[in-house]
Amino acid sequence: MVDFKNTLIILASNIGAQYVLEEVKNPTSSRKVSDENLSQTTKANIMKEVRSYFQAEFLNILDNIIIFKPANISYLSSIIHLQLKLLKEDLKQQNI
Repeated sequence: MVDFKNTLIILASNIGAQYVLEEVKNPTSSRKVSDENLSQTTKANIMKEVRSYFQAEFLNILDNIIIFKPANISYLSSIIHLQLKLLKEDLKQQNI
């Protein structure tokens, strides 16, 4: 028998991603979505879509559903710089 008592299982999906993209493209007033949490309306729309996609029996066994906010420019820039650094190191090792 397998014991999942102390196990964390992460599931990922792009269900409702269009609501996040819409909010990022059209932020209300002076609100910057990339620096703050998503609006309650966007979260509600995403959860409505999640509930319509998955059966209630499956959703009931999940302890928590986390909606990730989009990465901000600063974070994306850090990722790009790290990847470029790794690429430079690889190219240097290959004498390119």
